[in-house]
Amino acid sequence: MKLIDLHHILYPMVTYDLINIKTIHYNEYSDMIIFLDKINDQREWCMDIILRDSQRYSLFFKTEYLACLKFLKFSNKIVSDIPSEMKVLDFSEGKWYLLEKNEEFYFNVQYDLNYYNYSWNMKLNLKEISNYRLSGRTSLDQLCQEIYSSQPFYEDSIFYFRKINVKLSSEDERAIIRFNNKKPEYVDLSYKIFEKCYFTINKFKDFYLKENYIYLFCIIVVVVGVLCII
Repeated sequence: MKLIDLHHILYPMVTYDLINIKTIHYNEYSDMIIFLDKINDQREWCMDIILRDSQRYSLFFKTEYLACLKFLKFSNKIVSDIPSEMKVLDFSEGKWYLLEKNEEFYFNVQYDLNYYNYSWNMKLNLKEISNYRLSGRTSLDQLCQEIYSSQPFYEDSIFYFRKINVKLSSEDERAIIRFNNKKPEYVDLSYKIFEKCYFTINKFKDFYLKENYIYLFCIIVVVVGVLCII
């Protein structure tokens, strides 16, 4: 994770200098200002927190990644700043969630199918991450539409084989529920239901085609019979 990611996640509550890309500051609330910048000639990152009563606190980090996580935590954007925990970074209501774990980005698309709501999750590749850092949320909106249009539940979709495994999917769903302040105990039940539906959807395509052929054959037989009677 980099400062440019913070810029896209927290915009417009942050000020980020595209020329001096080693500093960013956050000032959504009048009672707190957060500065984060790289210390000159050193590898460490320094975060300064200034409160309304002018009290100032400084924290130091060895990596940009850890500094960014703490920055998001102090700005109340993420629930957890533990690297190994799946966490929601950003979302678009009813469309998608952007998540992160151990410096990997994950994407969860909210998917409507036959009057039911499902979700499709995958790990972003380097190209998709680069597009995000270049265009921000716009790139995620476009990716969401590409995934939705491709019908990823079917094998002929280019996204079908990119679905993350069951363990990561479970972590993904838990992180979203936690982000939305829902009770974690509902996760296991809802995830089992999703897995069952996921299997059914894959089988439904072939079943639907077979049923159509049978139905068409019956119509032809009836039409031929009527013509013979006439």
